[in-house]
Amino acid sequence: MIPAVALGVVLLFSILAFAATEQWTLSIAQCGIFILCVHGAIRGKVRFHPVALLPAGVACVGAIELAAGITVYRHVTVNSIVDWVSYAAVFLVSRSVFADPEAGLAFRRAILYAGASVAVLS
Repeated sequence: MIPAVALGVVLLFSILAFAATEQWTLSIAQCGIFILCVHGAIRGKVRFHPVALLPAGVACVGAIELAAGITVYRHVTVNSIVDWVSYAAVFLVSRSVFADPEAGLAFRRAILYAGASVAVLS
């Protein structure tokens, strides 16, 4: 249950910080996802799934561009690699969190209330 709550907090933070243009807002959300993924992997909850190869493959293309020196703007390429790796991590963490149907139902209910609250505040 704690990983589901932590995932919800990270996703809610990323939604609330969406309008900010500073890099630190995205970095905080990505660090949270990476921490959840590493924590789940250590506990044996996060397991590999072949679909995670899709965003990881896009990150590998960026890494190949960096290694070959054919990228136009290194900083943006590095940021894109981190983005795509975090997408793969979100997929793996979500898959492990929602393996339990009860946790999935509670998570969807919490997201419903949080989304309605954000809509009212907006």
